Amino acid sequence: MEEVSVDMPPATEGLRESAWIQPMTLAHEPPVFPPRETQDWLRCPVYRDLSKKWEPRGPWEPNRALGTAIAKGLEVYFKNPGADGPAWTACEQSLESEYVEQPAWTLEGLKKLAARGLKLALEQAATIVATEHILLVEEPVGECRPDLVTRSKADGQLIVTDGKVSLNLDPRWQDKRLGEYDSDFQFWHYAWRVGEHFGEPVAWTRLQLTVLSPKTRSLLVPYRVTSKRVSFWLQGAQQAWEGMERERQGAPPAPNFMSCHGRYGRCPMYDACHVLDRDPKAMKALYTQRGSV
Repeated sequence: MEEVSVDMPPATEGLRESAWIQPMTLAHEPPVFPPRETQDWLRCPVYRDLSKKWEPRGPWEPNRALGTAIAKGLEVYFKNPGADGPAWTACEQSLESEYVEQPAWTLEGLKKLAARGLKLALEQAATIVATEHILLVEEPVGECRPDLVTRSKADGQLIVTDGKVSLNLDPRWQDKRLGEYDSDFQFWHYAWRVGEHFGEPVAWTRLQLTVLSPKTRSLLVPYRVTSKRVSFWLQGAQQAWEGMERERQGAPPAPNFMSCHGRYGRCPMYDACHVLDRDPKAMKALYTQRGSV
């Protein structure tokens, strides 16, 4: 299996001209919400509200279990640099605990997929360990929890890495997928919050993308962070947090019809909104209430 990677450009290039962000002056400071929850709200406030309480019925899919397993392996490796054995064990145990018996996917088959992906991901992790100081691994920073925060041994600058796993990614759409992370809300939230935590700018966010099929590959892709872009992101984030805070205080969530159909098809809550009129009794036919036995 051939590893596909994108070389990281020099971390000092073009980043010395701007100082770190100055705090924004607002009439009031809205609370800060976690990045994933904010992303759900930006997608659609009604989607965020419903998905916290309901999930669609349907066959079990392995995507989340595979992603969690590989992420667990990498987490253990970065916390114990050079310890491959515990990383492999953690990956396998995670997959076993997440697996649901069904006819489409066997546990042994999924273990093989995860092993191919983790092998390449660990090779990249070894390079990171050799060239960067490990600062934080899956530790809370404010309201978020970055996968990995490091400091370059070469120039001392901060790098925030987020791991993603894709069960299937057609090579034809790879560049498009990678381009999306340059403006990914979660990545910019990490850049802002980690910079606030350490009192200095984050120089790069970085994607570690592990693709399991049709050909196993692992990519390590950097994205430049500048103070102007973080300030620009923060304007939009604070506006979103104000809307989320109004809902927390009792305002009803508003629908966003632009998100009813997206890159992956219909929104999972489409039937709940457009067919069942968000009626909890009717929704039980197509959805399972979270926390119910």
